Amino acid sequence: MNPPSLPGYELLRPLGSGKNFLVWEARTEVATVAVKFPRSSALQKASTLVLLRREARAGRLVRHPRLVRILDASLCQPPYFVAMEYVPGESAKERLQRFGRFSTRRAIRTARQVAEAITALHKAGFVHADVKPGNVLVQESGDAKLIDLGFAHRRGENRKLVEAGFTIGTANYLAPELCIQPVREGPAADVFALGAMLFECLTGRVPYPARTAEDAIRLRKRRRALDLSDYRGNWPPRVVELVRAMLAREPHDRPTASMLVRELVHIELALISARQSRIGLLRRRSAG
Repeated sequence: MNPPSLPGYELLRPLGSGKNFLVWEARTEVATVAVKFPRSSALQKASTLVLLRREARAGRLVRHPRLVRILDASLCQPPYFVAMEYVPGESAKERLQRFGRFSTRRAIRTARQVAEAITALHKAGFVHADVKPGNVLVQESGDAKLIDLGFAHRRGENRKLVEAGFTIGTANYLAPELCIQPVREGPAADVFALGAMLFECLTGRVPYPARTAEDAIRLRKRRRALDLSDYRGNWPPRVVELVRAMLAREPHDRPTASMLVRELVHIELALISARQSRIGLLRRRSAG
């Protein structure tokens, strides 16, 4: 598909695409940005502009260093688009495809930064609803940003979409309460999705491995998520316990996003301290 002509933007190259939207790197007079716009075929569905407007709304109302910034939008007349800050780097999904898994320290750091973004959204009354490795950009510095606010919503706003058969989220990261009727929406679903992402970053596997999206959803109705203890790994017990809590079947058994940030900070500091102790021990041995 050839990109549309957007006044004030010089479209440079595609950054990503999905069933309904395209994202291009673009240049304005003052900055390089990322521009998201709908495929022409997707404009036949009423939900397409609903999602684009939600993305602009959430991005304008919630500002946080770990959340992509919305800079401009055209939502009332074509060409429809949302312009956001350009974040150089690669997605956590791309890193997983390249390396198979993350080190424990990198996985915890990435999860902590995403949890900070989720906390900001939750405090403003929004649920992100599509937390996954593909929606987390990791910069060269190691800093992560949560992107794609198209599914971000307030409680109850999805009723008509759900009744029309629209699935809010991505199968491998859906919380169990989103896979049964009646659907129970809420911020705890973001915590589950981040738990699934953290599990994948640590093991290279998803907690509900399945061949198809339909199988992934069915599994949530019949069995528990896989546990880190099901895999070989040198993870601290505190990490195993936290991921287990994030993937709890019942939403009320999961930590809140703000509780999650605090626990991840403690784990991260403990990992840094343990690494420094190992380095100190090695230096003493080499000196002796």
